[in-house]
Amino acid sequence: MIAKEGNFELHENIYPILYLYFLKYNIMSCIIIDDDEIIEWDYKLLGQTVVWVANRGNPVSNASGAELRLSDDGNLVVLNSFKVPVWSSNSTPSTSNASVAVLLDTGNLVLKDGSNSSTLFWQSFDHPTDTWMPRGWLGVNKITGEYQSITSCENPAPGPSARSMDPDGSNQYVILWNGSEIYWSSGLWNGQYFTGVPGTKESTAFNFTFVDNRDRKFATYTITDSAFITRYVIDSAGQAGSGTGSTRPRNGRQSSRNH
Repeated sequence: MIAKEGNFELHENIYPILYLYFLKYNIMSCIIIDDDEIIEWDYKLLGQTVVWVANRGNPVSNASGAELRLSDDGNLVVLNSFKVPVWSSNSTPSTSNASVAVLLDTGNLVLKDGSNSSTLFWQSFDHPTDTWMPRGWLGVNKITGEYQSITSCENPAPGPSARSMDPDGSNQYVILWNGSEIYWSSGLWNGQYFTGVPGTKESTAFNFTFVDNRDRKFATYTITDSAFITRYVIDSAGQAGSGTGSTRPRNGRQSSRNH
């Protein structure tokens, strides 16, 4: 399954486990004849970076025969080689005929009503793993009490570090160690930015927004320039940061970097 613009792909990885991949491209060579002439580009795939895992807590031990499919009740399920479910979206469609799975260009894998595309049964952005993608969100559902947080990856099981909305209910984010020890906080949202993260108030390629309504509260971010691709990830040491690249040729070169 590949998103429309080709930046995301869903398939099995070497563990094997179902991964959603973030595809990045790098320039291999270019020939600039003249500013008024055609520039010839050759591209190669720079790498495939995992941004979401379905069954990270229950990997399939044998890839042969494992599959992702829509079950009879309309849920997305991962089946092992014995066709036993090891993961399910646990949503509420009535039958498989009522639901369709779509991989959006944002990297959000959604399960929606086949006859009414505005009705979502389930989406991967509600269940992030170790990566926060643009237009995704980190927060808490006030109705269900479920947190959307990112947790470090231990090949590929959940690791000890997590970035989450503060469990005490305040409007700030914290990094937790083993689910309880707080060793970093963003500072409170003051209506414009997080006081402990000055970068969230600056005019950059990233626009941060904090939403607090009756049903939920969460932070999200967008990218002002569609030529840039990025992600925000947390590792097992609790270090969090972004990887950013560009798909726009600049001065005869295409840039791509991780930091």
